[in-house]
Amino acid sequence: WLPETGEGAWLRLDQCAEQCQGQPLTLVLPLEACSAFAVNLPPSKARRLRQALPYAVEELLAEDVEQLHLALGEQLADGRYRVLAIRHGLLAGWLQQLSDLGLPVTAIYCDADLLPHDGRQLLFIGERGLLGGAQAERLVFDRARWPELAEHCAEVTQAYGVDDQGPAELPIYQQVSDPYRLLAAGAANGLDMAQGEFALRNDSNHWRRWRPLLIAGIACLVLQYGFNLAQGWYLQGAADQYAA
Repeated sequence: WLPETGEGAWLRLDQCAEQCQGQPLTLVLPLEACSAFAVNLPPSKARRLRQALPYAVEELLAEDVEQLHLALGEQLADGRYRVLAIRHGLLAGWLQQLSDLGLPVTAIYCDADLLPHDGRQLLFIGERGLLGGAQAERLVFDRARWPELAEHCAEVTQAYGVDDQGPAELPIYQQVSDPYRLLAAGAANGLDMAQGEFALRNDSNHWRRWRPLLIAGIACLVLQYGFNLAQGWYLQGAADQYAA
């Protein structure tokens, strides 16, 4: 559990629920549970992009696309769109478990996607390595296998880790005392997976869903009020003429 300020702590889920009861939470998923890729989509509005998304990713996935939750991200420089996928039932089960404990989740991210979106970024936490950055690729790997991966990986812009020194193949390395705080700082640029059905758990997204209808209703009320004022002014003028 990582609070907004102060140090984080490793807790059992029930202990975490006691600490965070009623507070809005951001859930960060391990990349092991997700798939990350980029696809070409026809130019269109956001709603139509989401409708075309399952057909665009179907050939890239070994699983039935209908069993997956697809989160659509921003458009990359090459015109493709970033996508994160996770089994629908898996995510729904986790969210229900948290909800039963009184933990409302308002945003969902993938850990590798929270690395700074500046070139190609690496983060080493224990024996686990994360690859992310401005490109579409998101990868988790065993730290010991990095030398093999480095041969096929483009130049790394920045690497972080909790150890004093990073792998020899990484000349740009920075030690960080709290890697999870580094990931939390990247939420502003990360792909929020609380979309579609899961977006209903986010009160702000729920408000945005109804905002166009509310704006239209307010506009109708303003027009009606203006019409009533104009009609009242006209009738008052006619009454004054009759009285004269």
